[in-house]
Amino acid sequence: MTCIFLCATSIVSAQGYSWMNIADSFYSQGRYFEASVYCERVLFAQEGGRATEEAVFLKIQCYKQQREYLKIPRFIQTVQQLFSADSLQQALAYETALAYYLAGDFDNALAVADRAVLRFAGANVERWASLLRILSLNELRRWDDAAAIAGKAGFLSDSVQYCYARQPHLKSEDKAAWLATFIPGGGHFYAGRAAEGLASIGIQALGVYYGIISWQQKHYISAWLVGGGIAGSFHLGGVRRAQELVRIYNNRKAAAFNEQVKLQLLRSF
Repeated sequence: MTCIFLCATSIVSAQGYSWMNIADSFYSQGRYFEASVYCERVLFAQEGGRATEEAVFLKIQCYKQQREYLKIPRFIQTVQQLFSADSLQQALAYETALAYYLAGDFDNALAVADRAVLRFAGANVERWASLLRILSLNELRRWDDAAAIAGKAGFLSDSVQYCYARQPHLKSEDKAAWLATFIPGGGHFYAGRAAEGLASIGIQALGVYYGIISWQQKHYISAWLVGGGIAGSFHLGGVRRAQELVRIYNNRKAAAFNEQVKLQLLRSF
């Protein structure tokens, strides 16, 4: 903290202006790092009151603008004891859960939202906690759990439930691997990539054909190493590729569904 203070004092003279005015000015210019430094200056001085509150939340916004989401929960832990009002504690809980969600840490976003509902009362907490829980569960593909929360939330439109009634059907990576193992190209067809399936069949067939011809001509080493090598390597590669194609298919389907639900959720708010 002392190093940040020394850095802040060397950036620009603050004569005639409050530290928060300078931080706000930097923020409006898109200079988020400098703005966060001056927010730290306010916190270092422990001025208290409105200035401290503004410094905390402006620094959180600076982290968001810099996409340094995981720094937000750690920062909030260091300043949480400065505030005793429930309204500010609720706001910090919201910022923590949102930061975890934006960082892709959906399990922690769920945990913080769940704790907020248990700790604080009020419709406002219930609304944002429900929203973040639904969004996080969607990203984890726990759509039935998300639908249950959406069904209990009285402020959401029927269109949200309609979306959950039409959940995407995801394909199995294990099934794709099984098909590709016993039916060359079968896993690719299952994943919806017929062209790649045909190519896989053709290359493996070429390896087998070369091996048979070489064996008939008594080129046994070439038959095993070249023919068998081509067929075997492309067969194993085809199994892995089939799994990857199903993974891509599932990710695309899940992302499209989650985006549709997100749109309906935002419209409800």
